[in-house]
Amino acid sequence: MSTTRKRTHGRALGALTTTLALALLAALLLAGAALAAGHEGTGKSARPGRPTATAPSGTIATATPTFTWSKARGATRYELHVYQGMKLLLAKTGIRQLAWTSSLALPTNVDLTWKARGSRAGRAGPWSRSLTFKIVPASPAKALTAFSFQGLTPPATGVILETPHTVALTVPAGAGLTALVATFTTTGTSVAIAGTPQVSGTTANNFTNPVTYTVTAGDGTTQAYVVTVTIAASAAKAITAFSFQGLAPPVTGAINEAAHTVALTVPAGTTVTALVATFTTTGASVAIAGTPQVSGVTANNFANPVTYTVTAGDGTTQTYVATVTFAASAAKAITAFSFLSLAPPVTGAINEAAHTVALTVSSGTTVTALIATFTTTGASVVIAGTPQVSGTTANNFTNPVTYTVTAGDGTTQAYVVTVTVAAPLLAIGDLHQGGIVAYILLSGDPGYDANVQHGLIAATTDQSTGIRWYNGQPYVATGATATALGTGFANTTTIIAAQGPIATSYAAGTARAYDGGGYSDWYLPSKDELNKLYLNKGVIGGFVSDNYWSSSQIDATYAWVQNFDNAYQDDYSKNNTERVRAIRAF
Repeated sequence: MSTTRKRTHGRALGALTTTLALALLAALLLAGAALAAGHEGTGKSARPGRPTATAPSGTIATATPTFTWSKARGATRYELHVYQGMKLLLAKTGIRQLAWTSSLALPTNVDLTWKARGSRAGRAGPWSRSLTFKIVPASPAKALTAFSFQGLTPPATGVILETPHTVALTVPAGAGLTALVATFTTTGTSVAIAGTPQVSGTTANNFTNPVTYTVTAGDGTTQAYVVTVTIAASAAKAITAFSFQGLAPPVTGAINEAAHTVALTVPAGTTVTALVATFTTTGASVAIAGTPQVSGVTANNFANPVTYTVTAGDGTTQTYVATVTFAASAAKAITAFSFLSLAPPVTGAINEAAHTVALTVSSGTTVTALIATFTTTGASVVIAGTPQVSGTTANNFTNPVTYTVTAGDGTTQAYVVTVTVAAPLLAIGDLHQGGIVAYILLSGDPGYDANVQHGLIAATTDQSTGIRWYNGQPYVATGATATALGTGFANTTTIIAAQGPIATSYAAGTARAYDGGGYSDWYLPSKDELNKLYLNKGVIGGFVSDNYWSSSQIDATYAWVQNFDNAYQDDYSKNNTERVRAIRAF
């Protein structure tokens, strides 16, 4: 009995030992399989896992984005590639973090892709899936481009003035202002009132007082618009004034309220295809064929009658027909007349009161086929029924020629054109107009005219062989100090005014009193005029080698003289007695 029990106990212990050994072996096998399935080992040559690219993706604003991705198993560093199509734009290696910001500005408005992968001990893992993104820079646009109250009947559309950044609306009579819903469009990214976001067509506001809308652009900048709402008169819908202020002079329309018409008469020749009407109305809005009209701004074609529709605050309408007619012009003036084909060209002197045109052509000019260039305010110009074309039609001007100008209203005006052929050119030393030509003006001289000779005429003899400059009374500064060509006449007049009536007791009076050739405009020459006489004394004749007075005063006591022997000009006491030779201008 005892022996049998010991064998049974030994067999049970052996079976337990075998079971434990098998269980341990199974556990080791399972652990190894799990380890093999989870990673390739913990050595330095293990290949990292695949990261997941997270951002950027889609549309972004910045050109230097920050790239982020998830951790790759076993990775110690990361590599990043950015592509435009197949072209590699950016490659960054050795990144230790799970994010990296590009310092290089990437191209905008094109599709870009990027991917990342991890590495460990020089062994790279698989690339992440690529993400696509586009850089669209934030816009600075922040305008309100339309603003209205669509919930009103009729809807009220705002007038936006971009320069002062205002919006003005007129709403129908009786419209409540405390909870109006604005419908608006904007180039910005958001709109707010005092920080409260606004949704077009949704957000209600109190417009009893002006309301400030702040538009924020994509780049964060802002622009404020002040919206002001006024209430239109109830049923008023009249046009109360209508004019074309842009015309000169402005044209005001005659409004017939009973017939609801506006009549305007514009000057003949006015272009009516783009006239801008300035009008006032008691209505809420004005339109032409549905197009809103802004007084002083909107241009229209008035070649035919135009119908304006005025909408009242209560939504009722009234049409007004605006008709523009042309005034028959009464203008019939010749405003310019010349012979441009002559050398030099000759310009006519037009006397509008007498309706005459006078031209002087050079000596020797043939006047039988001259071509006139002219301008006129009339509709047409004829000579004895023959139409005249400026710059084209030739005529015989041997005798005065009558041009007849016809106005737009059919009235006419005659202009008599007279052409004078200048006398042969004068020369220094020629007898002319009571004396001898002493000097002929040259280009640059005061009073020079390229078309007409002008100059100085000297008396044929001296008017005095010795006379004082002043009249013997106390010395005075007469003011006759001018010395240039052309100033002697005024000097003489000034001296006589200062020293009393014309008298032969002093030089200027003696010169003025001279009446050679029947002329009464003789005078004492100025300093420069006297010098011209000296330079041409041999041709003029009659001078002696002595001093001659000029009309040019130096001060109260002295005046200029010129010695006709040595040309010397000097200041002499007005009490000296010197010679006088009178001159006149032609």
